[in-house]
Amino acid sequence: MMLDTNKYEPITNQLTCSYFEFSSDEFSLKYMVARINHLNITLGDDQFSLYKNQLRICFELFLNVTGLTYNNETVLYNIEGESANDDHGLIKFYLSIILTGLSMFGLLLTFITYLRFREMRTQPGTNNMGLVISLFLANLMVLVGVEKVDHVIVCQFLGVAMHYLWLSMLLWMDVCSYHMFKIFVLEAFTVIGRSNGVKQTLVYCLYANGTPVVIVTTNIISNYILSDGTDIGYGGKVCYLSTPQLVIYCFIVPLCFVILTNIIFFLSTIMSIHRVKQTGKQTAERHNIYIYMKLSVLTGCFWIFAIIASTVRSPVVEYVSVILNSSQGFFLFWSFVLNKTVLSKYKSAEVTESLSSRFIRWTTQILTGTDKRSSVSNRNEQKPEFREDG
Repeated sequence: MMLDTNKYEPITNQLTCSYFEFSSDEFSLKYMVARINHLNITLGDDQFSLYKNQLRICFELFLNVTGLTYNNETVLYNIEGESANDDHGLIKFYLSIILTGLSMFGLLLTFITYLRFREMRTQPGTNNMGLVISLFLANLMVLVGVEKVDHVIVCQFLGVAMHYLWLSMLLWMDVCSYHMFKIFVLEAFTVIGRSNGVKQTLVYCLYANGTPVVIVTTNIISNYILSDGTDIGYGGKVCYLSTPQLVIYCFIVPLCFVILTNIIFFLSTIMSIHRVKQTGKQTAERHNIYIYMKLSVLTGCFWIFAIIASTVRSPVVEYVSVILNSSQGFFLFWSFVLNKTVLSKYKSAEVTESLSSRFIRWTTQILTGTDKRSSVSNRNEQKPEFREDG
């Protein structure tokens, strides 16, 4: 006679331990491997039992696999002893939201500036626009996905999007550094015609936007195969890469690659600048190389600081990390827009006039009949032509 495992409690250690129960919509089961998606937990067949469509897991085992501990007041703490309701976490949360929002505003102004002034949309300017767009969208994903952990599919989607956009931002930074290296060191490619410029932009876009697709796709496929279809490598406790190992392989390694290549590009470029007297065109680009050098150093330091903060677990270090990484967009705005050259463009173009005053003036002209007077004036100006015909 066959027994229905949904009606009878199997003889396991769940009979002698306190346990947690999870409803059928909280876990997935495949080949006797259970996965609790919103907690990012995968359990073997000897670590759980099924009873009436519910999954049971021993309390002590649950604490071990989640990295939580238990005290006498029945409050769960993480292994570092920091409460899940810690006030520091709440302060860092709101601080991150505020600074990220300000950075996005600065990035938006930067992008509008490049659209406003056509002369700024050179190849380096186009590279800057790609960097600004990727960082803006990455920050947007941070704001949107910060409280979506309970929605498994949404959280996984946001994790994929966030991973892709942060990688794209890093690689656009790499593109900016390489282009300066190309101008100052690879002299054979210094002069770029219009068609070559378009082709160069496409190559840069393929590198900065296509490489992250390869990394993200590889991560999804490999995790899906290794977990027998229960995990794609995203989501869980945070809407990002699901394990610290994946963060190392799929983000920190590319980050180190970008930092290393930027160092090589910058050193080679600076040596070339000091060794050879530059032409006027190259001199015009020298300002960009120092901007990129500062931005790359800052970006590298910001991410390295974030990695240190995740391991040291010091409140001071964590606050500094939140402030620095949430302010990356403002540093771009400060570097690309808040300088004498760009501000003088705004001043000379008289774009500081508010949109509201323009609208009021335009409305006033219509209501007072300025257009009619203008048409009469135009007809008066045309009278000498009729006299000549006469």
